[in-house]
Amino acid sequence: MIIFYPKTNPSLPKNDLENLNKNDCLWIDILGNDDAETETVEKIFGVDIVTQSEIRGIEESARFYEDEGNLYLNIFVPARIGARPYEPVPPSAVYHRSTLGLILTPNALISYHQHALKALETGKTRASVRLDGVKTPADTLQVMLEALIERQAGLLARIGNDLDAVSLPVLAEKQLIKAEPRLKKLGQLGAQLALCRDCLFDLARMNAFLHSYEGKFGFSREALTAFKDDIADLLNLNQSQTNDLTFLLDATLGLINARQSSALSFMAVVTLLFAPPTLLASIFGMNFSHWAIFNSPEGHWFALILMAFSALMVLLIAKLARLF
Repeated sequence: MIIFYPKTNPSLPKNDLENLNKNDCLWIDILGNDDAETETVEKIFGVDIVTQSEIRGIEESARFYEDEGNLYLNIFVPARIGARPYEPVPPSAVYHRSTLGLILTPNALISYHQHALKALETGKTRASVRLDGVKTPADTLQVMLEALIERQAGLLARIGNDLDAVSLPVLAEKQLIKAEPRLKKLGQLGAQLALCRDCLFDLARMNAFLHSYEGKFGFSREALTAFKDDIADLLNLNQSQTNDLTFLLDATLGLINARQSSALSFMAVVTLLFAPPTLLASIFGMNFSHWAIFNSPEGHWFALILMAFSALMVLLIAKLARLF
């Protein structure tokens, strides 16, 4: 699917390639991997669009470069499986690593990605591409970079709320109940933090790369500097949340181990409690007729009293040793 935004009226996007005017195109967004549509855009603008598999194989040092007056930018961004453009995200959707390719030409900005990205939707919110007053492809790239940064900020905010929701039951409850779902939730939050961190690193590198082409393409120095500060703050927040997640994971595992140790201690005391009576019962169950006590009418009472006394002695020793 291809959507392009004309310079004359970017608020009215189009999707018919037959009416695509190279000189009146501000931004072209390619969603999916339709080879025919990709080849058409390549012929019109004279660029080489890198496929998704090729992006994953690109060296880290070669993901930002200039070729024949065009800037090629390739970054990794968090995306949700099953998300559709301009539709609510399913609650059960899971974040995964997706690739976003950008080509900045003198005439238009070209973006191509395989999965729907909420940051590339146009709108009025801070976490969307706002094309009001945008005149050039370089301006479009700047507002897109701002939307990507705001999207990561929103993701970190949701992760922070989820961490609070998980941490309160873990630390407040007297007994750890259903630990497995909580461990799974903490693992999912850790994966989201890792994806967000990688995306912020890529955005920082892309922002630094655009700084070197500030004069050539007309980027705003003030905007790029502000983006740099925002990314640095979000990386600090990401690190802080990672530390909180590590603490919660250690606390959860520690409580599980404490509960297991308590259960094992209880079982050890029970085992010790019945060991001496079992020994005595085995002795009195032997067939020794020449022992007078075995033939005495009061012998069973003597055995029971001796067994109870031995159990009480073990219980007293366990109590003094603080085994429970």
